[in-house]
Amino acid sequence: MVSNKTKIKWMTKLYFYSRKRLRKLILHERKVDTKCHKCNKWDSLVELEYGPSELFETSYGYGVTCANCKETTYFNCDLAPVPLRCDPNGTPIQ
Repeated sequence: MVSNKTKIKWMTKLYFYSRKRLRKLILHERKVDTKCHKCNKWDSLVELEYGPSELFETSYGYGVTCANCKETTYFNCDLAPVPLRCDPNGTPIQ
């Protein structure tokens, strides 16, 4: 007979291993994964637990509204070869 403490330990290990593996698979498929600056969670894992984040285009790049904390993060794609986090007006944030 296996105790509940042992079951919890193994299920916790399986849960975190599955999350890590799923994030790698999503990253391999989409080639990009953003991280929310407020709740500090990866978009692929937020999608798994809370549903898809809202992605919308702006005149200078795009914005992402996190499904977990509902905070909107803007990215400017015009200033550099990589998207830069910016304010709603398109000015980069350090």
